[in-house]
Amino acid sequence: MVLAHGAVLDRSQVRSSLAGAPPWRDYTLSDVRLVPVGPATAALVYRARAIRGKDDVFDALMTSVYVLDGPRPLLALYQQTPAPPR
Repeated sequence: MVLAHGAVLDRSQVRSSLAGAPPWRDYTLSDVRLVPVGPATAALVYRARAIRGKDDVFDALMTSVYVLDGPRPLLALYQQTPAPPR
């Protein structure tokens, strides 16, 4: 996982960080696109706006890369970039 502020986390670190994080109150996804990368790989590219608490707003461009393991898609990489203002 590559976060918007530059941190790079492995699976164990992601689990630990999510365990202590408060949930998002609301979120929306927009500009969703599926980009084929190879025969068993695709990237899901989207913009997300999430709200936590009263004033904590997170707006980012994100990419989730999935690889098929048989019939199951597995998340191989997740990346965030701060979104420019609309």
